[in-house]
Amino acid sequence: MIKPKNFALEEYHRFQQYLSQEIEHFREFVAKNNQGKQDYKFGVELEAWLTEKDYKATPKNDWMLKQLNSSNFVPELSKYNIEYNSNVYAKEKMSLTAFEKELIDAERSMNDCASNMDAKVLLIGSLPHLNVKDFNLNNMTNKERYFTLNDQICKKDSYRPTHYYIEGEKDRLEFKADSIMPVAATTSFQMHYQMPFEDLIKSYNASQFISAILMSVSANTPYLFGKNLWEDSRIPLFEQSISNRGYKVPRVGMGFGYLKEDVCEFFCNNHEEYEAFIPEIQEYQLGQFHLNRMHNGTIWHWNRVIVDGVDDKNYEARIEFRPCSAGPTPVDMTAHFAFYIGLMKTMSKYNMPELVSFSKAQKNFYECAKFGLDAEIYDISSKKLCVRDYIVNELIDLAMQGLHDLGINKTEAKYYLEEILKPRVEQNTNASRWQKTFLEKNGHDFEKMLDLYWHNQRKNIALRDWEYAV
Repeated sequence: MIKPKNFALEEYHRFQQYLSQEIEHFREFVAKNNQGKQDYKFGVELEAWLTEKDYKATPKNDWMLKQLNSSNFVPELSKYNIEYNSNVYAKEKMSLTAFEKELIDAERSMNDCASNMDAKVLLIGSLPHLNVKDFNLNNMTNKERYFTLNDQICKKDSYRPTHYYIEGEKDRLEFKADSIMPVAATTSFQMHYQMPFEDLIKSYNASQFISAILMSVSANTPYLFGKNLWEDSRIPLFEQSISNRGYKVPRVGMGFGYLKEDVCEFFCNNHEEYEAFIPEIQEYQLGQFHLNRMHNGTIWHWNRVIVDGVDDKNYEARIEFRPCSAGPTPVDMTAHFAFYIGLMKTMSKYNMPELVSFSKAQKNFYECAKFGLDAEIYDISSKKLCVRDYIVNELIDLAMQGLHDLGINKTEAKYYLEEILKPRVEQNTNASRWQKTFLEKNGHDFEKMLDLYWHNQRKNIALRDWEYAV
């Protein structure tokens, strides 16, 4: 087991000073009216599960990564998972079919590699039959950063065990853990959206509102450790993984609300509210924003602003969108991706704080995490309605308009939004709903359900066409 790194008090002080310097340098860049310095770019991160033939999680990511031998594949917190980082797509070269093909190729590469050790790879929010006892430090990926982060988080709460309590419609989950490892019981599909710099604040605020919408269609974690809980149980599990003691705003959650006048608000809030967990300063270079990215990476808000230093004087900024669970198939994830970037393009034209309060956007998010497509939410006029009807009657069209404005091929846009996504929303189906319905019809047999799930994933069959019988 790797020994966590310890830091001197002076290192924390210097780290905080350097954070402030980086933010002020970035603020100067923003103040110089740097419009037109960046254009649209897109990308994703896809986390995956490694399993035995019987779909029991297997802690072999180190072997997998060595065999894959590609910088696109990286480790995750637990040995049960790996992550695929996609190519970056510029707007003028963005093709949804090419994006889907990349996900297909990534899924194929992972499963072909896994088959060499009689294993499989699943793209799913969580394996429903996991045992919480298996999420311990013995199965943490062998990286000093992970062991240090675990020690820092546990130290913050005086090494008291973390108490988890999730109340679902049918079941209740309650347990204690002495490490952060239970959070590794879920996997995600994270999207990156870069826009012209002058649109950043409105885009971030739009993403805060859109979070609930994407949650309702992409929910894929109905079960945790064998319990039937929320439509996407990844949300409460993650949010309970770090104690909120001493914080005004939880370190995991929806964050500080909408941005108001300055994108630097995002980083100032993180700097002022949250202590540093990994105050490493070896790579400090003013203009690179490296330390703020590191600090930002230990604050798990569902929408993040990511800033990269291009050179000593210029920056690029994007939004990292984190609510969606992984899976179920490349074609469905491409539909989710198209829906998100299309809605972002259209809704970033709105002044979201004037249309719907953040408290309502936040309430929307948790309603959709609990109830999926059955959730009752507030629309942008603060009218309450079923999210399913909102998507079918209004939001698909708004996303189509956004894709058109981004220059996405109309035939491709129509295929993923109107032929892949819309029919299953009309069927009141997301991957969570499919899992629960399958088990209701076929007995509580997780292995049988996962076997059909995996075969559908391998064939890239759209969720709208999945059957409920083997």
